[in-house]
Amino acid sequence: MKAPGHLIVNFSRFSSIIFVVSAISLGLLLAVFLVTLQVIDLASALLLGGLAELGITLKWTLYALHAANTNLKQQSDEHRRIDEKLRLTQFSIDRAAVAAFWIKPDAQFLYVNNTACRALGYTYDELRLMTVPEIDVSFPAEQWEEHWSAHWETLKQKRSLTIESRHRRKGGSIFPVEVVINYLQFQGQEFNVAFVHDITERKQAEEALREGGKRYRDLFENANDTLMIATLDGIIASVNRGFQAMTGWSREEVIGQHHRKVGTPASIALVSDLLRRSLAGEENTTSV
Repeated sequence: MKAPGHLIVNFSRFSSIIFVVSAISLGLLLAVFLVTLQVIDLASALLLGGLAELGITLKWTLYALHAANTNLKQQSDEHRRIDEKLRLTQFSIDRAAVAAFWIKPDAQFLYVNNTACRALGYTYDELRLMTVPEIDVSFPAEQWEEHWSAHWETLKQKRSLTIESRHRRKGGSIFPVEVVINYLQFQGQEFNVAFVHDITERKQAEEALREGGKRYRDLFENANDTLMIATLDGIIASVNRGFQAMTGWSREEVIGQHHRKVGTPASIALVSDLLRRSLAGEENTTSV
């Protein structure tokens, strides 16, 4: 029976409801947890895959960087070797014993070496501002354009020339030179590369030989003796005035003739003996 004025609560039924709700909540939490674990597993798999791909990418990037670095090092080594060769070439030309000139088509000097500066008495900077007509008397200033133009065209056709000329020093003195000229094209530009030898001593020796030859010819021609020059096979090459006066033969008549045609029996025998000794390499002091 219910007591009047009191609320009677069925706690057993309420507890069942709470239990059911708690079970449902726990199930939901468990489901959420399981889903979370799956998400974490998926994220881990994706992360590991990404890391693997990143590792492969990094590996190939490092390989590419290593290859590029190796290539750059090889290029750097090659550039260093080329630079060393260029510096050695420059050093050698600067100090070469022969004067060297790099000349542009307008006859201005692009480069001169130390020997060229010493030979002409100018500094490098002075010569760099000068042109060929200012040092080479073969190209006079008043006619140099015409002469130089013809010279340049000839050089372009033949590619190389060897000529003799005369150079003027800063002090005004002039000396003979032999010039070996080469025509070159480099990176679309034309150059005249000239190597110049001072041939003063050679010219002096040639002059001495000419003077010696002239003195010999004078002695031969004006000697009081009868003189004849013959080849080893007996052909007369020259005779002096004494020969002509003694034999009555003119120079024109006997040159090119065999000595037997113009000599006496005694002279023929003597000349023949002299020629025999000369051919045998024996010392010969006999005079005719």
